[in-house]
Amino acid sequence: MVNAKMRQVQTLRSHAEMATSSLSGSPLKGSRNNHRMEDILAKILDMESEINADIDRLVKLKQDIITAIRVVENEDYTIFP
Repeated sequence: MVNAKMRQVQTLRSHAEMATSSLSGSPLKGSRNNHRMEDILAKILDMESEINADIDRLVKLKQDIITAIRVVENEDYTIFP
C-alpha cells in the first residue's frame, strides 16, 4: 500500500517535471500548464500526507503487536519460527 503510493508520487513528480519543461511564452498555454502544475502538486501533497498517515498507522500497529507479544507469559508462544 505505501509502496504503491510512493510509486504514484514518483509518477506525479515525473509529470510535474514534464509540465515544467513544456511551459512556453504563450499566455494561454502557460496558464493551462500552470493550472496543470498546481493540480499535480496538490495531488503530490495529498499522496504524501496519505503515505505519512499510513506509516504512522503501521508503526502504531507494530508497537501494539510487540506489546501484545511481551505480555504473553509462555515463552513458547513469543518465539517466531
